[in-house]
Amino acid sequence: MGCTKVRQKRQIFYISMTLFCTLSSVLAEEVCCTKSAWAYPTGEAVPPECDKNGVTCTEGLIHVEKPLKSSKSIAGLLGRVKKSGPITILDNTDLVISIDMLEEIVHNGPGPAVHLRDPKLADGTCFTSLKRIIVDEPLRYCKKRDLLLFEGNVTPEVKDLLEKAANETLSGCESLTTPIPTSATLNWTTTIRSLPTTSNGIAVVPPLCVQSSAAASAHEKLKCPSKNGILAAGIIVIVILLVLLGISMSVSIKLYFFRKQEDAAFAAFGNYII
Repeated sequence: MGCTKVRQKRQIFYISMTLFCTLSSVLAEEVCCTKSAWAYPTGEAVPPECDKNGVTCTEGLIHVEKPLKSSKSIAGLLGRVKKSGPITILDNTDLVISIDMLEEIVHNGPGPAVHLRDPKLADGTCFTSLKRIIVDEPLRYCKKRDLLLFEGNVTPEVKDLLEKAANETLSGCESLTTPIPTSATLNWTTTIRSLPTTSNGIAVVPPLCVQSSAAASAHEKLKCPSKNGILAAGIIVIVILLVLLGISMSVSIKLYFFRKQEDAAFAAFGNYII
């Protein structure tokens, strides 16, 4: 009987530890630095939450402009980050930067997602892992194609890698390049309240409406997919793990006190017999 209870306690302990480790790993994966990091000739400013070896995600801007050779924190951040906000690297003559782990850039604002001016980057490694660039409003970049900004000496290899990802992001812009017909070619004026008709009396949709519909459809395609579903699923998983962890710990505590009371009763019974 005693061995069975000991075995049950051990099993509950193992289950609790497994749930705790699983929960810890899930929470660790969600850690993402939300602040911006900077490096200038006067020094660097990397928030403590970003300056950790385990941090591979940052949402804020990473801005490097004429950094000191000793700016190791921001170089380390760029070297290990897999997901980042917009990146600006300008005239880093004294500091070689490697960006070989970056897979995704998320840019939710105006200006370029990547701005490079005479960057000194590690040969053959920078942006080689980049898969996509995500922006909240791709349409703002369709006219000028300024999602990327290159100045000075930027290697063709780096340009090709970045432009490949940028072209996929702005692929919907191609459907907006067809010019809208002018009023002279439409053969209908603003005074007409009804749709023009053919000789058979069938209503015809004006070309302007067709163009507007095409533009609206392209705009819908360019919108970034909502991440609310993924976030909700993650929250549900965490809540379930917390509930299971709480139940396991509650059962463990109850068994512990039950066993303690049982041992005390057995000792009292032994003393009574003696």
